[in-house]
Amino acid sequence: MNMEAIVEKIKNRLVALVMIVVTIVVIYKLYQNQNEQIEKINKLREIEIKKIAVLKDMQTTKQWLEAYKNLLTKVLEERVVSALSEFAKSVNMQVESFKPEIKKVNADYVEFPFTLTVKAKGYHDLAKFVSKIENYAQVLVITNADIASTDDRGSEITCRLSLSNIVFHNNENDNL
Repeated sequence: MNMEAIVEKIKNRLVALVMIVVTIVVIYKLYQNQNEQIEKINKLREIEIKKIAVLKDMQTTKQWLEAYKNLLTKVLEERVVSALSEFAKSVNMQVESFKPEIKKVNADYVEFPFTLTVKAKGYHDLAKFVSKIENYAQVLVITNADIASTDDRGSEITCRLSLSNIVFHNNENDNL
């Protein structure tokens, strides 16, 4: 073989080798670029997943808030008196008086206070009565209780309860 053929052969192999190296470098750069894009997409995906979780939490919170708003509705005075009378009767107590007081308007809610005086045969009956108030379907909050025994043995007691019906207040309920 002559020298020119050998040089030509080496030259062809060198060109092929350079082409292979250039191809490998280009493929590697494309691979790196794709990995960077995948990493960016994964980060964006994580951010979106967190946003979705926050939105779900907000939706759950909104549902709870709506449930509380529905719970905090105005109860007609007659219904309250009737319910409390039934509660008293069911535990052998007697309602002595029911006195509505001036409503208190706050930023988010309205409070409809009233005073209730009851007579009971003992503390056990009074505790049952208070339990029934606490378990009433509407929100009635006992804000004060004055208990006095009418005899030395405590077999008959009088209790004066200050209660409030709490009502959610919004612009739609301005007529409260």
